[in-house]
Amino acid sequence: MSIPAKFRDVLQAKDPEYLKAVAEGNAKAQPSFQLIYSPHLETHLEAYSMDGYDRVVESIEEMEAGSEEQEIAMATLANFSETIEIMDAGRIILPKSIRERAGFDMDKGEELMLTGSVTHFRIYTMPAWENYQVELTRKLAARGAGFNPMTLTNRKKGAAA
Repeated sequence: MSIPAKFRDVLQAKDPEYLKAVAEGNAKAQPSFQLIYSPHLETHLEAYSMDGYDRVVESIEEMEAGSEEQEIAMATLANFSETIEIMDAGRIILPKSIRERAGFDMDKGEELMLTGSVTHFRIYTMPAWENYQVELTRKLAARGAGFNPMTLTNRKKGAAA
């Protein structure tokens, strides 16, 4: 599959190893990103820039040491994430094991949707993306006419919605 140029630009800018290789004159350098395919992601995959992934790891390290929550978060990243290199022309290869875990059936010509999510991007099958859109619309409608989702940005971490 191909990563859209606007996503590639961000991934390149947020990959310190790639930037270092380019600065050293390595014309064959390719940016990478971290792909998370954990079982909790029932409908999609999540992709983080290398810097973004480092911030996720740092937030886990800041959790209470030895806590069950920290152990779960560490194990999830250790067991269900993989570094993916972006090849020439922005193409990537999703390993078959990851495609199968995500329910992506590429043999049937299934289309995938890549969508930004502020801190990362997500990869959905088209039916899963359409279902997500319906669910999001339902959640917004439940907040009432005139609800402005941007008001949620004023909330502190851990505050009730």
